[in-house]
Formats: sequence, structure tokens, C-alpha cells
Amino acid sequence: MIIVRITSGLGNQLFQYATARSLADKHQTVLKIDRIGFVSDRQRDFRLDCFNIDIQYATLSDLIRLYPLEGIIMLLLRPLIGYKNAGRIVLWLEHHVLKLQKNYNQPFSYSKPLIKGNLLVQRFYHFDMEIARSRDNLYMIGYFQSWKYFSDIRLRLLVELQLRKPAVGQIRGMLSRITESESVAIHVRRGDYFSDPDNRKLFEVFDLSLIHISEPTRPY
Repeated sequence: MIIVRITSGLGNQLFQYATARSLADKHQTVLKIDRIGFVSDRQRDFRLDCFNIDIQYATLSDLIRLYPLEGIIMLLLRPLIGYKNAGRIVLWLEHHVLKLQKNYNQPFSYSKPLIKGNLLVQRFYHFDMEIARSRDNLYMIGYFQSWKYFSDIRLRLLVELQLRKPAVGQIRGMLSRITESESVAIHVRRGDYFSDPDNRKLFEVFDLSLIHISEPTRPY
């Protein structure tokens, strides 16, 4: 069994799922998803259920088996203080006691073990061959932002990452405009990068006035 923690925005969720799916397929084992990362996220929600993915969620017994810290805390505290509050305690312990999570401005330790017990925690952002070669029965925490982790299951992902429901309304109209023309998409991320003071210390804010398209361009 492979359990992966799904967190953050949709892009990160896709990387996390695809990497864990590839590893589960290599070991011919079941993949289960843990959504605890969203208990403290006020801006994002779990969105993989929009796609044609056969989602199985990790149970308490699964968590106790592969990640006892979370499993036991949720078993004892969830009935008393609820899922979100119990989950926040787990995340606080991970961040402040176990030091599992790194801030953007802190260097990763290349000598840090990738796997401790059944817990796999990403060491750095670029491709890590040890993750691709990891064994079965793991609880995975990380972003896994490299296509190399799941290039072997590309065809499967193309099938699974189809929307469950067809586009309607304005979205359907926009899709038609995109498919019927030579289209280019520019993504300018602001949101939490713009509104969060801590993020603004780390990332420059792009001046939207710099974007100006005077006329439609032709393909080269």
C-alpha cells in the first residue's frame, strides 16, 4: 500500500497523485489518499475528485500502520475535538517537533534520509531517483514536481485526468475559442503570493501593466 498526502493547489495535487500512482503501479499495490493537509488551508480544497480517478481514501487503520503519529492522534482526538482540530495538531507536531516541512528560504539537507520507517519525505524539489525507486508500504509527503516520476504511466494519466463532468456555460465557450484558434495561455500567479506578507518577502510582484497585446499574433 502507498499513501500520499495531497495538499496545496491543483498543480501540486496532480504532481503528488501522479508520482504516487506510478510508485503504486510499480509495486502492483493499492494507492490511498490522505487529505489532512487541507485542515489548515483556507484558500485551497481537494480537487482530484473532479477527474476520472478511482480515489480510495486512507482509513485510520491504514494510517496507524504506515504513519502512526497521525493515525494514533486522529484515533484519540478526532472523536473529542473533531477532524480539523485533530489534524491541525498533527501538522503542528510535524512542523515544530519533527521538522518535516521546510520553508522556501531554508536549504534542504542533501544528507537527510529520504525514508524513515514507513515515512517518505521529499528532500529537495528536483528529481530524486531514490523516490522513483522507493519500496512499497510508504506514506509520502512532498510535492514531487518532476515529470520523470511518472513518465512511465503517461497513457494512464491521460485517461484518468479527464474531467468527470463536461464544461458548461462560460467555460464551455472559452474552450471553444481556445480549440478553434491558435491559442497561447499566460499564467500570472498573484492570489496568496500577492496577499500574504510572508510570500511577498520571498517573491517579486509582477506588474500587470507590463502585459500588453496590441494585435493578434500569428504562429511561427
